[in-house]
Amino acid sequence: MGCDVYSDDWRVLTVEHKDSLPPLNPAQITKLKHLTLVSLAMEKRILPYSQLLDQLQMPTIRELEDLIIDAIYMDVIRGKLDQKAQQFEVEYTIGRDLEPGRIEALLTALQNWASTSSAILTTLDDRLTLLKQQAKTEKETLTAHDATVQRNLRDVQDKVREVRLSKNNPSGGPPLKSGPTAAGLALLEKQKEKEREAARQKELEKQKALGIDENVDMDVDEPGDGKGKSRLSSIKK
Repeated sequence: MGCDVYSDDWRVLTVEHKDSLPPLNPAQITKLKHLTLVSLAMEKRILPYSQLLDQLQMPTIRELEDLIIDAIYMDVIRGKLDQKAQQFEVEYTIGRDLEPGRIEALLTALQNWASTSSAILTTLDDRLTLLKQQAKTEKETLTAHDATVQRNLRDVQDKVREVRLSKNNPSGGPPLKSGPTAAGLALLEKQKEKEREAARQKELEKQKALGIDENVDMDVDEPGDGKGKSRLSSIKK
């Protein structure tokens, strides 16, 4: 029989060994109840008020909550009091010495935990390996797709270029050169007119320098006719 439950401890101390043991003072009784609370918290994480009232022999819920609060302040146990659900939710508790026969059960629990953890790690490793392989396959597929798109794009560009060349040269010979447009001809004529005007002004300046009357009308040959000089056409009267 263990001494983890307060009711059992109380019976042992107050009934079975009443004559051989001194009576417990309030501090000792409170400590015994705290240790019993720790033992119960090691078994379950949710402790109903009804169970605690019975095993700790607490007369009221208010006294039970005061006992739990004292244990929390002493850092014996940590948790949350749920008055609505009438239960104590355990978050942490100190450890206690194991009873005889509990070591084997503890070792079994630890072995089960180790086996479960190992199985989880193996599953995670397999999953990671699968994800890496999938990522590699997707990358290779994407690379091949990009290469195909670029190749098709080059083929389309080559075909467009061939179509344009065939339109410019339907006979299939070398590409034809197009002649000057109307706008180009007008620009050339305008340029020639400027050259003639410049030559006329130059000839007038030359005549002025030689002292020839301005009333003399000069015909200036166009540049590039091979004559290289002016001639008098008429003299204005």
